[in-house]
Amino acid sequence: MHRHNRKMPFTALLAAVALLALTLLLAPAPVALAQEGVAPNQPDLFFEGEVLARPEGAEGLWTIGRAEVLATPRTHFIPNAAAIQVGDQVHVVAVRERNQLIAKQIIKKVPPPRLIQGEIKAIDAAMGLWTIGQHQVRVNAETKLSGDPPEVGAWAMAWVVRQEEELLARRIYVKGAKPRVEPVTFRGEVMEINESVYLIKVGEEVKTVLTDEDTRIEGDPQVGDMVGVRGHRLEDGSVLAHHIVKLEPRPEPVLFGGFVSELLPTLTVMPPQWAWQVTRPAHPGHEAESWIVIVTSETRINVDPATVEVGAWVKGEGVATEAGSILARVAKVMPPPRVRFIGEVLAAPDPTAADFPAGVWQIGEFTVHVTAETEIQGDAPALGDIAGGSGELQMDGSIQAALLRILRP
Repeated sequence: MHRHNRKMPFTALLAAVALLALTLLLAPAPVALAQEGVAPNQPDLFFEGEVLARPEGAEGLWTIGRAEVLATPRTHFIPNAAAIQVGDQVHVVAVRERNQLIAKQIIKKVPPPRLIQGEIKAIDAAMGLWTIGQHQVRVNAETKLSGDPPEVGAWAMAWVVRQEEELLARRIYVKGAKPRVEPVTFRGEVMEINESVYLIKVGEEVKTVLTDEDTRIEGDPQVGDMVGVRGHRLEDGSVLAHHIVKLEPRPEPVLFGGFVSELLPTLTVMPPQWAWQVTRPAHPGHEAESWIVIVTSETRINVDPATVEVGAWVKGEGVATEAGSILARVAKVMPPPRVRFIGEVLAAPDPTAADFPAGVWQIGEFTVHVTAETEIQGDAPALGDIAGGSGELQMDGSIQAALLRILRP
């Protein structure tokens, strides 16, 4: 068998190389190149705003707040694109691709229902329109009716939302006559907020509090906040609120009680204020404590602060300041506290002295001053006796005895 070896002409070789290069040039780019400029695994972006412009259909550029968002066939609209119009508030979930926001979801924000109430003045069943007080309300198959049968002259409470140019009733409660109301005022913790209804815990009871268009709400209370409520209790036990105010946490009061040990200098201000060093001395069972107490024109006090002198006993409560002093809310100047003492007589005045038993006694841990005014019940105690009594606490922690007696010889 003969084999024929043919050599490819040089021009044919060049043509083959050119064809291969052209094939590679026209081949589809790899997937990684096709996605160039698209950041993979981009996190979702969330924002809210007013629809300022939108395309005729669902797809296209939407202007929401200060952002332009592209809606695609994969964008999900709630409730639907046709229901979202210029002027509506929306919530947007989007991703950024090639410097363009791509909408994943555009959700129309629906304001919570508000409560209106009043006498039913007209019911047009054919048109689905009721007149409640001064408001005309749309009633449809989705409106939940409860209470008494609806009729002109009855009293109605309607929870409504604005839909286009009219009020749509979500729920209507009918009462045969205007509910008898009882004024109430209370404070409690917000447990739940459901549209225009608050559940507020007062002690062990949870109260249902209704709000309407006339309810004034201050401080934007949220679940967990303490609020004060003023309103009227309705016949079903719920409360229609006229005023709800968020209460700021009240600082824990700081109690003080002791002798004014020093009158501290203060700035010359109007109205005037006073600063006292108040010290409770150490005595058995109690450690020494000291406070700087600021008294102002707002402090409720039983004497003129300008007349208070060193040695006066003052007690009260106030709020701790950043400087560590106490801004007194209440202060009362009064006699020093009466304290009891008991113990073994460890030291006593000379029993042969003319004024015995007057003098300084050491009874257990207590230093006791006995005077001619001290009542001695029975014989005066002797060294080693167990004695007891009571008297006024002194600035140095000793006791001015009002009563002294032997408890056990």
